[in-house]
Amino acid sequence: MKSYFAKTFEEWKKQFLRAQQEVDLLVNHNNAGIPDWDPIAAEKFFTENTRIPTGSTAEWMTSVNLLITGRIPEEQGEYAAQAALKILDGTSPSDMPLVTNKRAQLTINMKIGNKLGIVFDPALLETAEIFGRETGK
Repeated sequence: MKSYFAKTFEEWKKQFLRAQQEVDLLVNHNNAGIPDWDPIAAEKFFTENTRIPTGSTAEWMTSVNLLITGRIPEEQGEYAAQAALKILDGTSPSDMPLVTNKRAQLTINMKIGNKLGIVFDPALLETAEIFGRETGK
């Protein structure tokens, strides 16, 4: 396992290319803290230079990753509503356990999938959101 960090878009591209040679799978979480991030250039760069599967849990990184397991906002809203009702019934917030998300929405970036030659199971494609289906490139 390796970690890569970048403070600029150029540094991020350099680290991305380095990772393509050093790891089998890249979790490219997010672009937070990169003030000169260019989403159009990033999508083009990623699509042209991806050689290994990439993933993220950040929905806004869909255009630059193969697979994204994003949160479902409704799940968080449902939890917040249930928690509010418990608090109104007298439960102290400090008595409520910390919880993690149980559901996620899979998104597949077909531009990158096609470039890598990945053929996804049709059942998976039926349940996932598809990015880049129109062009397939």
